[in-house]
Amino acid sequence: MKHHLFRHLAILIAVIFISTIIPTNTIPAAAAGKVKATTIKVSPSKNSINIGQKKKITVILDKKNTKAVKITLKNSAASKVKAPKSVTVAKNKKKATFKITGKSAGSAIITAKFKNAKGKVKTAKVKITVKEKDIAVDSITLSNHEPKVDDTITTTVAPKDATDVKYEWYSGDTANSASTLIPGEKRDSLKVTESLAGKYIKVVATGKKGSASDVTTKPVEGKQPVIEETKVYSADITEAPIYAKEDNYLPLVLKDKDGNAITDIAIAQSDTRGIKIDQPASGISIVEKNGGLALKLTKELCQAAGPLTISLKVAATGNTVSRNFTISGAAELTKITNYSGPTTVAAGGSITISINDLTIVDQYGRSYTKNDALFRERIFNPGDNPGCLGVKVMTVDRSEPVIGGFDPEDGDCVMDSEGKTSLTLHRAAQGDIALNFSLVKNEDGNLNDVAGSDLRVTIK
Repeated sequence: MKHHLFRHLAILIAVIFISTIIPTNTIPAAAAGKVKATTIKVSPSKNSINIGQKKKITVILDKKNTKAVKITLKNSAASKVKAPKSVTVAKNKKKATFKITGKSAGSAIITAKFKNAKGKVKTAKVKITVKEKDIAVDSITLSNHEPKVDDTITTTVAPKDATDVKYEWYSGDTANSASTLIPGEKRDSLKVTESLAGKYIKVVATGKKGSASDVTTKPVEGKQPVIEETKVYSADITEAPIYAKEDNYLPLVLKDKDGNAITDIAIAQSDTRGIKIDQPASGISIVEKNGGLALKLTKELCQAAGPLTISLKVAATGNTVSRNFTISGAAELTKITNYSGPTTVAAGGSITISINDLTIVDQYGRSYTKNDALFRERIFNPGDNPGCLGVKVMTVDRSEPVIGGFDPEDGDCVMDSEGKTSLTLHRAAQGDIALNFSLVKNEDGNLNDVAGSDLRVTIK
């Protein structure tokens, strides 16, 4: 036991002795006293570069050294910035440089580190911001060159990746004078307001490099007034005679909500804007007549005299308009009122007396000529058609020259008998000839004069 105790004690004494005779600064970890620098910095400490751009960074020690000093470089974002892992400050130098290269947009911090003369680790940092390469603005195009109020105009810049593009919008009375700045509009689009109505609009795009502009080709179109769709709000049927066995027309008065007359048949006939005829169910329609609108009642509807109710429904309001009418008896031709044919003939000459030159009225005082349907329907072959009329022409004085060799005693003077529409009058001598026109009616096969139907005409 004593032998081992003495051995351990001898070892301890030897260690203490050695430690007292060897100085501590001779330990290699303290750089052997050849590193004199105590601090480090980098210049510039903040950097901004584009992608692909290279730049030199300088490492600076505060003192020269009697040996080369290795500076380690720690990169926080190698995907953003390319940098070496270390740089060496040469013997008897204070500075060294290294290159960085931008790889992608973003930022990185590179930390330079070394152990100083006192054995302490010192650091300095450099921040690098990597930006996209500055791309110049070549052009800008408006999405709409003929805008209207409330439109949104967008823009397209070329190239689309131009750097740091800023926008300004201007207005003016012409395309060339659009120089009034539109306040507050700095985006790449513009909402067209009422205040810009009648103005041309220009946009200017300014990038980090280059600028471009575009302007509308027409002034801003203002809001169009909202025109309410015209609709019928009131309807009325004007009183007018209705006659049996013929087409009849009743003036139709339609008005909009402001009381303005509506004469457009398309509106009147519209299911949503016009009127609907509820009664009668057929034989009646809306037509244009004499510059306005009318209800046409067909002769099939008006077959006989009697009452007639007409009901209309206004689509816009749902109101119903009803009117009661009376159909009068069918028209009858009752009197010859005018002759417009020739009234002079030379002695020995002749003239033609035509039924087409007569005007005949009915019991209601309405006039008819050859152009009217009732005239053509009724004055036709009375000798063969019961109820039809003919026209008889007689000289007032039987001693006067007869007409065309027809014998009044035989009824040959009745025009339209057997389709005749005219007679020829031959003048034998000077002197006025008095003619009497009268209507005859086929009644039970006999051609009887219609009382009070005659017209006297003098041929000179």
